[in-house]
Amino acid sequence: MPTLGEAAQGVRVRALTDDEALLLGALHKQALVRAGTDPDAGEPMHVRAFASAWHPRADDLPAWVAEHDGEHVGVAVVRRTMLPHLAGAPRLLVLSALGPADTVGEEAVCLALVRQVIGWARERGDERVEVAGDVALPAPVLDAVRAVVRQATSVSLPTQP
Repeated sequence: MPTLGEAAQGVRVRALTDDEALLLGALHKQALVRAGTDPDAGEPMHVRAFASAWHPRADDLPAWVAEHDGEHVGVAVVRRTMLPHLAGAPRLLVLSALGPADTVGEEAVCLALVRQVIGWARERGDERVEVAGDVALPAPVLDAVRAVVRQATSVSLPTQP
């Protein structure tokens, strides 16, 4: 039986280009459905709406797809700091394993995607990648990448008095 790291090496991860916006929209919809939310419950338009919103911001929201045996098995989206004079680490906004469990394990897909994101951030000179509060990483993945886990604080600013 392969280790988590060995299984992750069998997952191909590649960056999505801005002309693959519809693919990213479809993968994002799959991630939402897998998490129990159907974005198209009323009218099917999520894929096209997501693609239209992401396409012009592709440079600020880089995305990756994980592939195994010719199937899309995972997706990751990161928000990078848009203004160079503002300090801040890139933030992992979306991370989801999408494939059936019999192809490759969810943890291996997540680890392959996280390693790709970390490598991308390292090449940019970033010291770390922050993880959005609603992104759940499996504990073995956190261990494999030596993650620093802190108690999160959330602040909400009301818009109404």
